[in-house]
Amino acid sequence: MDIYIVNMERKVLMSRNKELIKNTFIILIGKISTQLITFLLLPIYTNFLSTTEYGKVDLIITYISLFAPLISLQLEYAAFRYLLEARKKEEKKGEIICNTLLVLSIISVICIIIFIPIYFIINYRYAIHLIIILIITMFANMLLQFARGLGDNLNYSIASFITGVSNALISIFLVVVLKKGIIGILLAMVISNMLCVIYLFLRLKLYRVVFKYEFDKKLLKKLLKYSIPLIPNSICWWIISVSDRSVITWILGAASNGIYSIAAKFSGIIVTLYNIFNLSWTETVSLHINDSDANEYLSNTFNSIICFFASGCIAIICIMPFAFNILIGENYIDAYKYIPFLILGSFFNIIMGMLSAIYIGKKKSSEMAKTSAWAAILNVIINLIFVKLIGIWAAVISTVISYLIVSLYRLCDVKKYVDLKVNQKNIVILLFLFIFTTCLYFVNYLYVNVLSLLIMLIISYFLNKDIIKNMYFKIKTKIDGRVVYDKK
Repeated sequence: MDIYIVNMERKVLMSRNKELIKNTFIILIGKISTQLITFLLLPIYTNFLSTTEYGKVDLIITYISLFAPLISLQLEYAAFRYLLEARKKEEKKGEIICNTLLVLSIISVICIIIFIPIYFIINYRYAIHLIIILIITMFANMLLQFARGLGDNLNYSIASFITGVSNALISIFLVVVLKKGIIGILLAMVISNMLCVIYLFLRLKLYRVVFKYEFDKKLLKKLLKYSIPLIPNSICWWIISVSDRSVITWILGAASNGIYSIAAKFSGIIVTLYNIFNLSWTETVSLHINDSDANEYLSNTFNSIICFFASGCIAIICIMPFAFNILIGENYIDAYKYIPFLILGSFFNIIMGMLSAIYIGKKKSSEMAKTSAWAAILNVIINLIFVKLIGIWAAVISTVISYLIVSLYRLCDVKKYVDLKVNQKNIVILLFLFIFTTCLYFVNYLYVNVLSLLIMLIISYFLNKDIIKNMYFKIKTKIDGRVVYDKK
């Protein structure tokens, strides 16, 4: 009987891991290519845009990415969460989709009405582009979450790929060929997000349900009860993400923000990769957080993933001495010195992301917001006080401290819902490795940098050998299976 129970537990664990890996892989195919293309555009941007222009573009994009989910009342996340529970209920799915789209349409109309008088008052050059991008982005985000909630990760991935590739190609044409500068980048965002909306509307066959169901006040209240508490959390992250760029631009100028933004791009590589994983991680946690062995499963997965992405953070530090000068123009050379410390901030950001999935799984969106408030307050205070004194370093320090505090707070707070056990030994090893590689980073001597990379690879292998072995075994099993099948 005991053997039977053990075998059943193993099957359940393998099923969950398979589900997690499958979803991550599908999303990865679409997202990684998109992010890679976007990243490879940096040489174009840094050579065809001045530091001032790039600083303005980065600030505009930052505001859009944060305002879009804020104005949408975070309904896209509520739609995702409740669509997970309604996957086998066709009528329920249709009601959720119809009601969220209706509310989003009303919000869009209100935005346009409010925008018209503001446009004539402020007379901002890029105002029209901003409102168009904002509305289209809201619909694109909503439809992407529909795809995730419905379990259609393939179309989610394809839509993401279409958005990224079309954005890159159109940007190259408008910026490099037609010399449209900032306007070209904004127009590329409009067109690429529109293509995303059209694709998902057709592929998810939303035209079949969009006018089929009536307004459901009770359902909307339930969705808003979940989404509204996410707004303070979004505001906090808006403050954390925007305050440093805003203060830098305000006090030091757009050129300094351009430098800081380039440094943040490199530190954001690992966060981007994690965010791809987090899409499937959030889904897995939401579906299995109430399982009998949830504590053990979540603890093991948390420690493995944190170790894996921390190794990735350190790897980027080791690679930067070789890659930075190849990718980035001379005007942005000052960004080099900020990268390792922003990468440390990214590590703490990943820890936060892993823990946020637990709040979402338990539908404790209000609790998640509370944990973000302290980080937002600290971020603003440090930036305002120290930017004049130490310049861009103030933004770097505020980012690291903010993310660190939220990580520690959430590690303690989530214990109310899950008995999460953290492998402290691995954390200490990783932090030591970070300090070691950062010191060698600033030596910036070829042989030293090569040695640093080799040491990092060896240590990372031993820290992640279980993940590497499992991935190798799964790939080998699939290949062997295909070989046998072909022989037959």
